[in-house]
Amino acid sequence: MIGYVVAELGQTLLGWKAYFGGAEVLSPLRDLDKWVLCPLRCHLWKQWGRAGYRELRKRGVSVRAAWHTSKPAHGPWRVSQTPALSIALPLRFFEQMGLPSLAPRQEFASSNRRIRDPFVRWCGRWRPRGFTLSRLGLSCRWAFPVAGFR
Repeated sequence: MIGYVVAELGQTLLGWKAYFGGAEVLSPLRDLDKWVLCPLRCHLWKQWGRAGYRELRKRGVSVRAAWHTSKPAHGPWRVSQTPALSIALPLRFFEQMGLPSLAPRQEFASSNRRIRDPFVRWCGRWRPRGFTLSRLGLSCRWAFPVAGFR
């Protein structure tokens, strides 16, 4: 049953991806990707019914988290947002079923990677006063003879 829902939802998401794929701001697409998982998790939680505890344990959730999740005081929508269901039904589970993602993944693009050069830190404002470069014996004032650096 969930496979049919994922296949039908996948067609709609592919249409959205074709329409909104050229968007410059990707955060709304990422938020939609996260939100789409909640109804799917809610659907599976309802399907599991009273066997929810066993299903959570089978999928690697701790005893305590599975117990607290399986005896909720709230409805299935609220349960679908719990960390236990995020562990039991991760994004990878739905991707294997064929659910497309709206936002492109930015794994380790070189343009997004923060600079790891330790010498860059010396230019910042947060450095302590009187900081010296041990090998050169110079203070930061002398190491950067450019206007604006102290």
